[in-house]
Amino acid sequence: AQNSLNSPVGNHQTITLACNPFPPAKIAENANQPGYDVEILRTAFASRNISLLTPFYPWKRAYFLAKTGQVDGLCSCSYLPEREADFLYSDTLGHVRVSLYATNEEVLETVDRIEDARNMTVGVVNGYNLETSAREAGIDVIMANSETTLVNLLLSRRLDAVLSFRAPMDYLLNVKNDGIPNASTIKSKILSND
Repeated sequence: AQNSLNSPVGNHQTITLACNPFPPAKIAENANQPGYDVEILRTAFASRNISLLTPFYPWKRAYFLAKTGQVDGLCSCSYLPEREADFLYSDTLGHVRVSLYATNEEVLETVDRIEDARNMTVGVVNGYNLETSAREAGIDVIMANSETTLVNLLLSRRLDAVLSFRAPMDYLLNVKNDGIPNASTIKSKILSND
């Protein structure tokens, strides 16, 4: 299935799902390899003769566009009870691991669950459901628009730790790694599955 504006021959409809960059599941900068979530969605919709458009937006904008009906839905969205008023959810399709990242291994040794980070300044991507979890745990949260920004804040010692989904952070640190100086000094600890 292709992400084009041309519809397949025959009876069809076009669906637009806003995607947020979340590599390796959703890769915005590579149209030929958009990530496995996008490829699976395109194939599933194509099997029903439905054209699928998957434009990429920052998370909060993608969420807003779907919530306001400007697109048909989201490529993926973690469940939160307060989101039920705006979205219908499929059955759970997968789990993502949540990890804490730090340059100081002692920070990781003191945290076994999110509440253990209460005395730290922790960075979270703006709009991720991790923000809600961190705030409910009483953590001093600093919001950023991307994992890249969080890594830069962590390396500049403006954060004690970063709370993130493991897949996009590991992709950034180990695969993409656009010359991030000292990326190898960042260590992680899995806290949960989401």
